[in-house]
Amino acid sequence: MTVSRRRSSKRRATTISQWISKTFSSYTDTYNPASFKPIIRAISLRVEHTHSWTVALKSLMLIHGLFLGGSPPAESIGRLPFDLSGFGKTKSRFSRTGTGRFSIFVRAYFSFLDGRSILYFNDRNRSEFTSRLEIIVEMQRVVDSLMRIKPIGETMETPLVIEAMEYVISEILEIHGQICRGFADFLSDVESNSEKSEAELAMKIVAKSLSQGEELVKYFDFCRGFGVANAREIPDFVPISGCDMIDRTVKITPLTAETDLVASEDQKPLLVGLSSY
Repeated sequence: MTVSRRRSSKRRATTISQWISKTFSSYTDTYNPASFKPIIRAISLRVEHTHSWTVALKSLMLIHGLFLGGSPPAESIGRLPFDLSGFGKTKSRFSRTGTGRFSIFVRAYFSFLDGRSILYFNDRNRSEFTSRLEIIVEMQRVVDSLMRIKPIGETMETPLVIEAMEYVISEILEIHGQICRGFADFLSDVESNSEKSEAELAMKIVAKSLSQGEELVKYFDFCRGFGVANAREIPDFVPISGCDMIDRTVKITPLTAETDLVASEDQKPLLVGLSSY
């Protein structure tokens, strides 16, 4: 896509964003739970029978916008009340008209959003330390699902897809920040000689962060090339080197704990945060 086309796409994407914002602005201004259920019901009825990827994607973005806006009722719906996991799969006309990739994009977006909704719904039924780590593990899985939302090919460089990708990047920054803060809080609160299960899970989180950090850097590079504006921003997280985090985690690990983490990850940065690239 040329620079001029990208600028035009950005202007159109802004219009789309304004449309989505206008759709639920009256709700978000008041956080009125009574107005939330009709919105979700209307979205569900709209997407249940649609074969249009634009309708499906706009509906997902509308719900995602409520999540990103911090709507308390939105965080309590649990599994989404509609299913787009098979969107476009049985319609041969999707592949013939070249929209098969858009259908894959919609399915990936739905998979992430459904998982995110379940995560925050279940968050209220947790106990303290081990559950805190379990939440972090689940958040890391959500980040993985976010990185599976990936438009492929120039035909997908549309204003709506670019706008959706900006939502995705915003979500990655938000959830990854929560992961970093949550794990740092765990390390600051936990006593030395922690229980084996906690220590092992903490080490797995560190190992996952190291590998996931590399994948996030690649994903942000891809999004930059695709024209996603907020993928150019560098999160304001405090970088903690891999070895430093490993050393701090080992101090709470019982001698009997078996871990698969190799400490030879020579100062490989945890994505705490993306400020390392």
